[in-house]
Amino acid sequence: MEEQYCNIFANEVLMPRQTFLQSIGEKRHDIALVELKNLQSEFGISVDALMYKARYLDVISENRYTTYWKKKNFDSNFKSQVEKSIIDDEHSTRFENLIYRALSSGLITESKAAVLLNKTTEEVLHNFVLA
Repeated sequence: MEEQYCNIFANEVLMPRQTFLQSIGEKRHDIALVELKNLQSEFGISVDALMYKARYLDVISENRYTTYWKKKNFDSNFKSQVEKSIIDDEHSTRFENLIYRALSSGLITESKAAVLLNKTTEEVLHNFVLA
């Protein structure tokens, strides 16, 4: 239980609740890994901690959170993508996040996302690994 309280405290210090909800939304079925990696880059918080926060704030379901951990523990490629730190030069990722959010919500297709992001459909799908 102490570890859980430490996670909650650290999450609030690094990325307050309101900031997280503005970035991710209040209710999501899925969150694209690229969205989480962009937040990691901006706020310096791990993807695992972001998923924990999403579950703690009831943005994602318990089932979705469990699926994330199962995928991370059994898919070494996914695990390496999650654990690779991408802290780099400052640049805006809002547009990219909105595109991937629309894609994960089913509002646009992969091909539409590719056109908007000026990428190939394969690149979009590679970045669209669901967390």
